[in-house]
Amino acid sequence: MSNGYRLIFWGLLFILIDLRLGPLDILPDFIGYIFILNGIKSLSARETLFEKARPLAMLLIVLAFPNFMGAWEINLTEGPIAVFPMVYQFVLSILHLLLIYFIFDATYRYAKENRDEFWAKAARVRWNYYAVIHLIYLALNSFMFNVSFNVFQAVYILIMITILIIEIVIIVFMKKSEARSNLWGSSVDDD
Repeated sequence: MSNGYRLIFWGLLFILIDLRLGPLDILPDFIGYIFILNGIKSLSARETLFEKARPLAMLLIVLAFPNFMGAWEINLTEGPIAVFPMVYQFVLSILHLLLIYFIFDATYRYAKENRDEFWAKAARVRWNYYAVIHLIYLALNSFMFNVSFNVFQAVYILIMITILIIEIVIIVFMKKSEARSNLWGSSVDDD
């Protein structure tokens, strides 16, 4: 089982790290979603709820590809703001949020089935924090045109730091889930 969580770990890490050489993303998000998709496939052999995340991962592979070349980037400091890049990023954020929900819900159920109440609760708590922080971010984006740029910039920096922290927490949780799933003594061995 641990191989699936390991792939999700690496996929989330690829998505979090945004190294660019000009417009080219050196660690493209679509590769991260490919890792996640393979992790989901591996984990779904034991917990069928992971299957609900599979279509989202496949859709995100396709939708994240334009970011590889820096297409549809949002630039808040230069020139007019185009609506399409904002809608594109909003849709990616919502789909990513749903993907994480299904992964955490399946992890919660998988831990419960293995009578690991501690890990089930840990999955639920981390998901709740993740969801609240990302929903606040999405709500703030809706109001960014109605607030002065200086105020918005300060709030935006604060929320981005908070998002970075929760993303790291989620990635570490996936790494720890890899080790934890080995303790559950799964009958499925995909290592």
